[in-house]
Amino acid sequence: GAHLLSKQEGFTSVTFAIDNQASISAAGSHYPRPGHYICDEFLTVLTEAIGAEVEVTLCWVPGHWDIEGNEVADQEAKRAITQGSHPRKELPHLLRQTLPISNSAINSVHKKKIKAAAESHWRSSPCHPRVSRNLPAKSSSFNSTLLLHLPRKLTSLITQLVTGHIALNKHLHRIGKVPSPMCGKCFTNSPETVDHFLLRCP
Repeated sequence: GAHLLSKQEGFTSVTFAIDNQASISAAGSHYPRPGHYICDEFLTVLTEAIGAEVEVTLCWVPGHWDIEGNEVADQEAKRAITQGSHPRKELPHLLRQTLPISNSAINSVHKKKIKAAAESHWRSSPCHPRVSRNLPAKSSSFNSTLLLHLPRKLTSLITQLVTGHIALNKHLHRIGKVPSPMCGKCFTNSPETVDHFLLRCP
């Protein structure tokens, strides 16, 4: 958009409607971030194209809300990817060359792949059905940080409760230490599991 303005005349203000809030924030920030050189190039091209006397406004528009101008821009971007863009010499100087690879983007993709592989490996584990019953539906960094700061005795106890490898009759019977897995403290004829011990045994 900034590049195309250099070919226009007779305007005193211009508004860029952008569906990416991060781009708008980055354009007004001097804090260096990955890819910030693109914002610097945008501002440089904009200044050279229109000068300092033209009022420029960056406004956010929601994406995928059937806003005509935004939908047209999306279609043009997709067409540029699938059918090719303008000749290289007509593009802004920055886009005439291959953009550098973002290290943060590479790290993000790598972390997602590791997380997906770990999740797949965990779900295929024979321990998953039993252990997952005692785990939250979605893990969080807060829970992990909290566990790391607990005394070792407490983390050991929590691990035993989650895995079911604890001194309750269901586990003790499985390893041959007691004759029966049933709870000996109530008359419900139920195996003494972690769930039974914590939530159901009177």
